[in-house]
Amino acid sequence: MSMSLTIDRIFKASPERLYEVWTTERHLSQWFGVKVEADPKVGGTIRFHFGEEGGPIQGKFLNLDPYEQIAFTWTQGCDDLKLETTVYVTLKREADGTRLSLRHEGFLDQKSFDEHDEGWLVYMELWALQINSGPSDTKRASIAETFSNKIEVTKSFLN
Repeated sequence: MSMSLTIDRIFKASPERLYEVWTTERHLSQWFGVKVEADPKVGGTIRFHFGEEGGPIQGKFLNLDPYEQIAFTWTQGCDDLKLETTVYVTLKREADGTRLSLRHEGFLDQKSFDEHDEGWLVYMELWALQINSGPSDTKRASIAETFSNKIEVTKSFLN
């Protein structure tokens, strides 16, 4: 039986702006802090270059419903140890901004689920800083370092 995680967050931005960030290489690269290649069309590819430790993560866009939903596969690992999951991002306009619901499903083990849950929480926090208070390399670096340290401590504890 597979597991799925869901994260809900309200951003002080329009659905149009959030959709643009999720579908533009430049914005994705700024947010994730790594090179991202994206061809935002159904069947188009998306690839995150996380380096040796995280390896490349790639996928294909399954759905692009402008300003409402984005879905793509999330594939990582080598051929014999490949894990393919699916990410759904839903955007809903609210009075004080946009509710973003991220659902990542298809995890087959607790370790993978926990790593992705922690990772998405970190990236959502970084993104909230960028979207809600404007871009600031100093703030972003400080938060990234804090979360990076937290993740390393958590990984050490879990291993």
